[in-house]
Amino acid sequence: MFLAGKYIERNRTNLLTFYVTNYMMMSDGNWLVHGLFADFATVKKYADKEDWNMAYKPRKQRKSGLDPLKPTIDEWIREDLKRKRKHRRTATKIYNDLVANETLSQLLLVGKQTVTNYVSKRKKELSVTPYSTAMYTLHAMCEAQVDFGEILVVGKNGAEEKWRILVLSFPWSNAGFMQVCRNETKECLCEALLKIFEHIGGVPFRILFDNMSSAVVHIEADGNRKLTEMFMRFTMHHRYKAEFCNPDSPHEKGNVENKVGYLRRNYLLPPPRIEDLEAFNQELLEKCNLDLE
Repeated sequence: MFLAGKYIERNRTNLLTFYVTNYMMMSDGNWLVHGLFADFATVKKYADKEDWNMAYKPRKQRKSGLDPLKPTIDEWIREDLKRKRKHRRTATKIYNDLVANETLSQLLLVGKQTVTNYVSKRKKELSVTPYSTAMYTLHAMCEAQVDFGEILVVGKNGAEEKWRILVLSFPWSNAGFMQVCRNETKECLCEALLKIFEHIGGVPFRILFDNMSSAVVHIEADGNRKLTEMFMRFTMHHRYKAEFCNPDSPHEKGNVENKVGYLRRNYLLPPPRIEDLEAFNQELLEKCNLDLE
């Protein structure tokens, strides 16, 4: 068989002729070649063979000692995925909960590492959403990103209060402009964007947002966003293309994420005391212009 296989690689079309002319028929129906025996059916099988790839044999799945607990673990993971990342249980916490449960602990026949490996694998599988947003790694001149950030402001009674800062950044030039808002509402979002548009004298062609509640009501099954009416009207009026990051993916708008921290550290610390919000915001826009120099 080895001789037949090697010869087929060189000249498969003449294989049968080679065997007939160079081999001697033995009384038992085998072919003799230099002391090696080969049946004629074997020769014909290799002569007619088209696919020389080795047949793939799927690996048999072995039963795991964790199988009785997998439905429970999957249910816990699905419940956690509905919450924010910081409120989800870790793999170690899930293992500890299994041990602490009197009923489930009796079914636990594997060690901690097996449980944590399974949890890590299932989290990745179950967190895959049926939609995905195409993100651009190269930014054009007129593309921007928007995000809210938290700042501290000294209130009228002297106590520090938590306000918001809205930042619009341009990744291509690394320019950034900010406006201070009392809250993260759709009214604050639209008003702050309008002030920035008026200041820079134009509107970006494309703006990338996260799935903030001031702009997005909810994400539909096909990945489309149902927008708040005010934000949708604002977008249509100014005729820019609003795009949104994937859920729990703030890194997709990393430029504005960094710009929020940069502007907060350089222009809003220590916490300012704001007497006239409109005048204060205009002063911030002027500082953003100077920051570009």
